[in-house]
Amino acid sequence: MTGLHQKEATQIERIQENVLARSERKFLNWMCARMPDRVSPDMLTTLGMAVALVV
Repeated sequence: MTGLHQKEATQIERIQENVLARSERKFLNWMCARMPDRVSPDMLTTLGMAVALVV
């Protein structure tokens, strides 16, 4: 992030206890490590909302 609204990221404890939690975490870590810096959380949220409307 750049500009005046830049904040330091804080760690959040996420509790995942579902059946796919372990493989989901591995996949998310893999995907985030390869995602370009220009992709922001807001872009991913917008994409998810758009796909949800289509489905």
